[in-house]
Amino acid sequence: MTDGGWDFPAGTTVRIARQAVAPVREILGFYRDGLGLPEIGRFHDHEGYDGLILGLPGTGAHLEFTWCDAPAAPPHPESLLVL
Repeated sequence: MTDGGWDFPAGTTVRIARQAVAPVREILGFYRDGLGLPEIGRFHDHEGYDGLILGLPGTGAHLEFTWCDAPAAPPHPESLLVL
């Protein structure tokens, strides 16, 4: 980091990925439809996971949510994503 910002080489993309803690329709409703983050990609059955990739405009970063059919542990009360 330099001058309070990230110092990545040109063309570098940062992707923040996390296991979804809500159904995908709720994720889309909040991040895409509510906050207006553009959906830039999806994938299906990659190593057993499906995923959704959203752009963070003006940052060169992506936000990726993954989910699978296997039952997941309930989220911890402090399971937050802060940007």
